[in-house]
Amino acid sequence: MLGVRTDEGLEFRFRPQGFGRFFSAAFLSVWLMGWAVGEAVASWVLFRGARALLAGEPLAQQVSPQSPAAMLGIGLFLLFWLAFWTLGGIAAIGALLEAVWAEDRLIVNAEGLRRVRSRGPFRSTQQIAREELRRVSLARRFQRLVAETDRKSIELTGLGTPAERTAAHEAITKELRLDSMSAQRLGQVLPEAWEDTVSPEGERVVIPRAWKWLARLRTEWRLGSRRITLRRRVGSNVRDLFEGQSLELTVRNDSDGDDWFALEAIGHSLDTARASAGGGPVRRKLASSLHDPAVPKQLGEWLSRVCDLPLEDRTGERTTAVDLTQLRQQLESSGALGRVASKWIDRMVTPKS
Repeated sequence: MLGVRTDEGLEFRFRPQGFGRFFSAAFLSVWLMGWAVGEAVASWVLFRGARALLAGEPLAQQVSPQSPAAMLGIGLFLLFWLAFWTLGGIAAIGALLEAVWAEDRLIVNAEGLRRVRSRGPFRSTQQIAREELRRVSLARRFQRLVAETDRKSIELTGLGTPAERTAAHEAITKELRLDSMSAQRLGQVLPEAWEDTVSPEGERVVIPRAWKWLARLRTEWRLGSRRITLRRRVGSNVRDLFEGQSLELTVRNDSDGDDWFALEAIGHSLDTARASAGGGPVRRKLASSLHDPAVPKQLGEWLSRVCDLPLEDRTGERTTAVDLTQLRQQLESSGALGRVASKWIDRMVTPKS
């Protein structure tokens, strides 16, 4: 899928694909019928309860009148339950529409990138200005097409086939010349969730934006030349805990198979008790995210530029190859069984001619 030239620009259309979506749609349809029954029953009970409470009558003729406090407690519980039940139903309706009646349109032109999202009769439009775009990428999990701006990542589409999204990714990058633009703006702006500020001592620090109001009780990263220092602030007392001299972007899989991306600083502890324990380099996590590396990567690029720190990206294919080489060496040195396992790894990763 290479896109179609229209009066608006280069246009891509993505629709649901795959036969498996019909099984999901059938399950969601049955679940939503039960959801509708639960929604109706809970709403009716709440209505009857409110009327009985105002009139001072029992909920039913066979039931003795309840105290106002008891009826109010039951009503609050039902309201709480109904709120979550309603949100679950809305999410299920959205998933059902995405499976059978959905379309994402991407329009690329001189102004930037416009996404028109349709789910059943509902439609929304989002415009991303060209000057805000840093890159368009494919998320590792499910290969969803994502636009990365100076402040956040925006999912463009998860519809279509992986091949269609890959082709669109390449075409959009070429159309907007995002590779060269991203290189020029590498690490120019902090992620939206972080803030560059000045400490009470007049030193430059970065903190999560949510901690800005905790001026007297927080941890912060002081920026220096070729180093960043983690410190804890309690009132007027400040204590340095860790000093990092390099940065590393990593990825790991959790027990559910999800990808967690993290930015870590590598250095040494400034805590006397911990430092005396010895043991080589110390790692401290600055930021992490599920599925999408945009925020840890952007923060790492910014810190690398501002503090002149080396940044190693260990999430790509090159690192995978290095790790496989190290694994082979360890297996081959472990004995006969390890050498057999090493040969199986070679067979799995070596492409057939």
